[in-house]
Amino acid sequence: MSKLSCLIVGLGNPGQKYINTRHNVGFRVARKFAEQFGIELSHSKKYEAEVGVKEVTFNTNFTYQELLEKETLSEQNKRKYKLIELNKKLEGVSDEAFREEILQKIETLPPAEADPKIVKQKLERLIAYPKVNVHVLLPMTFMNLSGGPLRHYLDNEKMSVSRINKLNRIIAVHDEIMFPIGTNKIKVKGGAAGHNGVANIENRLGTDKFHRLRVGVGSLDGSLTNIKEAVLKNFDSTEKQPLQQSISECVEILDKYVHYDLQMLMGEYHTK
Repeated sequence: MSKLSCLIVGLGNPGQKYINTRHNVGFRVARKFAEQFGIELSHSKKYEAEVGVKEVTFNTNFTYQELLEKETLSEQNKRKYKLIELNKKLEGVSDEAFREEILQKIETLPPAEADPKIVKQKLERLIAYPKVNVHVLLPMTFMNLSGGPLRHYLDNEKMSVSRINKLNRIIAVHDEIMFPIGTNKIKVKGGAAGHNGVANIENRLGTDKFHRLRVGVGSLDGSLTNIKEAVLKNFDSTEKQPLQQSISECVEILDKYVHYDLQMLMGEYHTK
């Protein structure tokens, strides 16, 4: 299988005055993702952007229950495995140790079904791309001109626009004022829905067939009604905790986006 390249584009405005605005949540999510996965970002004059790239291996700190629930199992097996919780990393753990851990957790689990080779096979089916070249790009040209640095980067890195979503996945992470904080959805293509950063990317790439992670930044009480003014407002103190939880969820979504077959994500995170 050919190796996938994945480009995460965090959208926002440069400068101290915009750091805590709702419009800049794309920057915050992209930076948090880079930090969590050890992708060092540095400013590039060439691209007018902060840029980082690294080969990222799928994090196997994965519950056995979650793995099995994603498989097509009989209802009987789903009930049998309902209480299985296993967060042990596969990497660096011998087959014997892994099998023993399963059997200690669930004494009634049939040994044949606890065979770590079967577990690994299930994991391989779920994880389409276990190792991915992940690029993170934060355009520093202001939101309305985000497409310029992205197009320049794609051309120089030989990530063909015509191959988007085949061997080159691109996802723009941006604020969505129509969603409350905590609602985060993937959109696979389509219009910009009034978002100037997304519109500029569409214009510079000549296509709308790139993915978007729409990060909810709307007020939880529905008090933000003027959209143009709202996106440049800072988050208030009551929104700090739910925002941090939302950013963490977005990092998890991006982790799955990088490695999973896209169809695995659509049921949970997709929006038109």
